[in-house]
Amino acid sequence: MAEATAPGSSANLGPGFDTVALALELTCRVVATPGPTWKVTHHGSHAPGSDESDAVLMAAQRAVGPDHHLELDVHNEIPLGRGLGSSAAAFVAGVAAALRSLGSEPDSLRVLEIASDLEGHSDNVAASVFGGLVAALGTTARPLQIDPSLKIVVAVPDRRLPTKWARRALPEIVEHEAAARSISRVVALVEAFRTGEPALFSAAAGDELHEGPRSALFPEADDLIFTARSAGALHACWSGAGPSVLAVVLEDRIEPVMAALADELDGEGTILRPEVALEGLR
Repeated sequence: MAEATAPGSSANLGPGFDTVALALELTCRVVATPGPTWKVTHHGSHAPGSDESDAVLMAAQRAVGPDHHLELDVHNEIPLGRGLGSSAAAFVAGVAAALRSLGSEPDSLRVLEIASDLEGHSDNVAASVFGGLVAALGTTARPLQIDPSLKIVVAVPDRRLPTKWARRALPEIVEHEAAARSISRVVALVEAFRTGEPALFSAAAGDELHEGPRSALFPEADDLIFTARSAGALHACWSGAGPSVLAVVLEDRIEPVMAALADELDGEGTILRPEVALEGLR
């Protein structure tokens, strides 16, 4: 028997499109046991439907090949289709558990490579593999500093927004001026997470590459972002491809921001307060 656990994550964090991601203490745990055939058992409410592909199964089969049969038990805490890195965590945990079933500890960069290929981009995957705040750099990743005073609140709407839909909304061409503004914002974002300075979070606010184009898919996101900032959040943004909205807050604003977001959701969603997952794959 082999086991692997990977955290969920929030990618982009505003302007850091497909590059910056933050690991969150919402986990996907996979237990792999050799068996006579492939079998997957999901425990809990956050599981793929019968008409959906199974990310854990795909990952395990990619890692060890279709002839190395495994029985996979999946315990997932990450809401699906909400922009919280559920597929990346499933790919990472599935790959690692399958490789460990062969009797050796997988190399982190190998897990990153396989899972990123399945995911199609590496930001969420890098956060799940390495934990903390990361910058995805192709086939590798670099850790970024995060001020320990910063806390996370996430508003998770009941409705799902598949990533493939959100990606279709993106423009094929970005104007030069918008690209320059985005570069400025992402520099401010990285420094804001390192220092916790409110002025830098203000400079990082807004996004023209993905949040703006996707707003028609979930207009309520703009209201949630405005609500979080009005209640005292230092920063608020789409979490990944949405529809969840992530807020960065200080300790004394956790309760006001959570209450304000709950009022805005009006019973049509959940408020989470995950810790930053400083450890990735384990």
